[in-house]
Amino acid sequence: MACSGDYNHIESSITLEEKLKALREWEGTPSSSSDNMNTTTTTLFSAFNDLSDLFECANSILHMPVVHGHDKWTDNLLDESLRLLELCSIARDFLLQMKEHLQDLQSALRRGRIGEYSGMENMFRDYVLTKKKMKKQLDKGLKGLKRADSKWASSSLLLLNKDSPFVAIVTVLREARSITVSIFESLLCFISGSGLKCSRRRKSLVAKYWVGTRRIACEEEIEKMSEAQRVDASLYAFYCQNFHEDLDPVLQPEYARRQLEGMDVSIQTLGDGLENLFRSLISTRVLLLNILNH
Repeated sequence: MACSGDYNHIESSITLEEKLKALREWEGTPSSSSDNMNTTTTTLFSAFNDLSDLFECANSILHMPVVHGHDKWTDNLLDESLRLLELCSIARDFLLQMKEHLQDLQSALRRGRIGEYSGMENMFRDYVLTKKKMKKQLDKGLKGLKRADSKWASSSLLLLNKDSPFVAIVTVLREARSITVSIFESLLCFISGSGLKCSRRRKSLVAKYWVGTRRIACEEEIEKMSEAQRVDASLYAFYCQNFHEDLDPVLQPEYARRQLEGMDVSIQTLGDGLENLFRSLISTRVLLLNILNH
């Protein structure tokens, strides 16, 4: 039985390392950079799934007796699992609220021209304020994880036997946490569109596009924006129809609707990826609690 247990541990450890390698490769790609506006929904969804797979693999090792008997460090891992769950919960709430605002804006745009109803301005303001509020909460959660990482770096874990299965799993989970921070930073940048600091001048590019001035040049710059920035810019441009007599009142709202619909689909996809990760983290926390209670 002992040989079987050792074999299972080795096999799971190899799989765990393969999962970690995939995440390292993701982290090393330019599109994963937290200041890169070209991070795509597919890229982030893949990262969430890879991270979920890694935690599921780690969970299979946490079932094994060979990693038990280190209550102090298990307690530390338990605390970190709570931080990760809190961060995941904030991000899920963020996406849910974003989805609600996007759907409200889509409904408003379908009802008619912006001047025909008074609620659109309040909807857009709520949408922007929600992004700012949730960005602050995610920033706070990310800073907490980074502080925890610095504590681990200076801990006496290094004094333990480096060949211990427990040290191996802790080392992997520490690196997974670091990669998790990178993934959530990319998510935050993707949703908030903060990397290019979308100013009035940049937002007005979409308005200029529909007015017809510098159409090709504006189109090229618009394509460099993230999905979230294009949503903001298209809504801003909709307001600009009050200042541009030549702005097409039919095409411009249609452009805004397309951007909102595309972002809505992206939010749903990212939410699915986050849900998978959340379930894996719940399992990790339950296993750690069981280890401490036995």
